[in-house]
Amino acid sequence: MNIAGVALILFGMALIVLDAFTPSDGILTAGGIVGLLAGSLTLFDIPDRAVGLSWGTILAVVGVIAALSVFVLSKGLMIQRKRPVTGAAALIGARGTARSRLDPEGTVFVHGEYWSARSIDGLISAGEPVQVNAVEGRILVVRRGEREDA
Repeated sequence: MNIAGVALILFGMALIVLDAFTPSDGILTAGGIVGLLAGSLTLFDIPDRAVGLSWGTILAVVGVIAALSVFVLSKGLMIQRKRPVTGAAALIGARGTARSRLDPEGTVFVHGEYWSARSIDGLISAGEPVQVNAVEGRILVVRRGEREDA
């Protein structure tokens, strides 16, 4: 066995694993696949190629690892681009209804809950639609929203 081949395979695997934890957009995975391929080709230092690894085995193993890595990487990138569905970040942009008069503070109903709110558009009457602009602690900063039927 060639020590350089083993080192290249381990380096390639390390790059693929590292890419799962860093925002490199697949650059490390591409380098890891190249490292795996180069390491597999240089793994055995035997002059007779009939004794070493076959091309089919090398391409199959590296191809499966590459396909799995690209799949995991693509799913990781997709989930990073997804809008939050819980917490304060999910409230921004949400629509609701003013339950009391906001002059400038009052109560709104957003996402099935009553919230203390502060209007940035001045007076908002009870029953008017509102849209969350920001979240400051436990107070929603809202502005006048558009009517659903308009």
